[in-house]
Amino acid sequence: MKSAGSWVKDYFDRKAQTSYKAKNPGSSLAGPESGRKGFVSRYNDPSHPVNNGQLTSVLTGGLLGSKLGLIEWATNSIRESQEAKGNARDEPPSEPFKEKWQRCQCKKKPGLAKKVL
Repeated sequence: MKSAGSWVKDYFDRKAQTSYKAKNPGSSLAGPESGRKGFVSRYNDPSHPVNNGQLTSVLTGGLLGSKLGLIEWATNSIRESQEAKGNARDEPPSEPFKEKWQRCQCKKKPGLAKKVL
């Protein structure tokens, strides 16, 4: 039972290291791959195309389904065109919607309850 626990612990550690390295490729915290034990199966490796969340990727072993969906493609296309227009006008890049929303929420006046208290 102890060996199973150590295997699971080792697996989750390798998975976390690989995920971090995929998200932050230039980070010094990612560490070298030379001393790290690899994954036995491509289904265990979180950075393999088979693990992108689509059923077609799982069934085809990552050969199909790794392309962006229509919504992601359209979002990226719109963002790139807006950035190109902003660069042509020497404007700073636009901020994400979440940051705009938080900025607008801060500007709102306090309600009646906050005035009384």
